[in-house]
Amino acid sequence: MSEHPNDYIKPELMACCGAREIQDGDIVIVGTGFPTMAANIARYTHAPKAKLMQESGVYDARPLRPALSVGDPCLNPGAAMIGGLLM
Repeated sequence: MSEHPNDYIKPELMACCGAREIQDGDIVIVGTGFPTMAANIARYTHAPKAKLMQESGVYDARPLRPALSVGDPCLNPGAAMIGGLLM
């Protein structure tokens, strides 16, 4: 049995486990932080056709950097749609 590397922290492991749940082509509603991180990991590793709906209403954003909040302007350029806050 192979050993797992110990050079990660638990939040990184949680984000990777969340990413495994997303299939290519899924539409995923995500919040800020680890849910978005998990969804972006999925999109860049095995699910490039996954569409993300941010809780702020931004659909299919392709930010160049991680968003700092649900209202971060980096989510807007290139997004397929910008709507209102989901409640």
